[in-house]
Amino acid sequence: MSDPQSLRDFVIGVNRRLGRIDLLINNAGLLHQELGLTMSAAAVSGVINVNLVGPITLANACTRPMSRAGGGVIVNVSSINAVRGYRGVSVYSAAKAGLDGFSRSLARELGELNIRVNTVVPGYFDSDMTARVTDENRRRIKHRTPLRRLASVDEIADATLFLCSSGSSFVTGQSLIVDGGITC
Repeated sequence: MSDPQSLRDFVIGVNRRLGRIDLLINNAGLLHQELGLTMSAAAVSGVINVNLVGPITLANACTRPMSRAGGGVIVNVSSINAVRGYRGVSVYSAAKAGLDGFSRSLARELGELNIRVNTVVPGYFDSDMTARVTDENRRRIKHRTPLRRLASVDEIADATLFLCSSGSSFVTGQSLIVDGGITC
């Protein structure tokens, strides 16, 4: 995700093999937990590149083939950290908030080309990124979440599939928060 040319080459290769691109789900995530004041420039750059610059590059590369095919769907995967900051993830939060803003603006730019752009904003769920969350912190997260549990991967996937489906054909520029109510 941090090599723009390889991302563009990937999109070109997919378009050549399949003859069109209808859907892009930008599901990149790199979390570096550290106070923003102490993060190295390299760590900041890495988090921003993977979580924001890479998805922007992929979305831009997919736009031409989608427009030639008569439309498409882009779903960017953000994070509740973009909605509600937490200590130690300020740079990650900034990148994901930037992705949300990018999605809303891109939806306005691409709507007339019949390309819908939305964001799914997952809360806490079991993943590689949350594997190191301690049992005590999991208990706290569950306690702060109105539904009193973490999401399943399937629940996040279902929300993403909805944004990709014809059932959301008049939805663009929106952020669908799937967090069990922790941000409300």
